Amino acid sequence: MMCNCKEELEKKLTDHQIKSTPISKGHKVALKGYGIVLTDSGCRYRGFMEYEVFELAPLKKGGHKPKKTRGNMFFSYCPFCGKKAE
Repeated sequence: MMCNCKEELEKKLTDHQIKSTPISKGHKVALKGYGIVLTDSGCRYRGFMEYEVFELAPLKKGGHKPKKTRGNMFFSYCPFCGKKAE
């Protein structure tokens, strides 16, 4: 990503959690949904969101069967500040 939103938000959320539960120790908040994308020009760190598709797929013998598919959508822009992910 071209911005520092992930690191800044993790710090803010960790600070908030420390204030919310001061008697606990070792607070650390980690945003999920970031990963390495392999491209022709190398590896890039991009934000993504998982999705799940549910459908009733037709069977050859008739009727339908539930089917679940999962995938990932990678962000072209930071969902927090709007900067282009390059």
